[in-house]
Amino acid sequence: MTEQQTKLQELITRRAQVVGEATKMQKELQNKSELIMRLEGALEAFAMLGVKLPEEGEEAPTEEW
Repeated sequence: MTEQQTKLQELITRRAQVVGEATKMQKELQNKSELIMRLEGALEAFAMLGVKLPEEGEEAPTEEW
């Protein structure tokens, strides 16, 4: 192969690597977005049940079982 062909092959290989990395990042972003939605749903459920964190300086009420 000529020097130019070698360089072309390197560029093609690097492009494939970057595409693979970008695809992986997109999947990770989608997974994180789905996790955020689930967490927001759980937070909404606690809000609907009236569960709140104590204000600063307040003591948390103890729950008796």
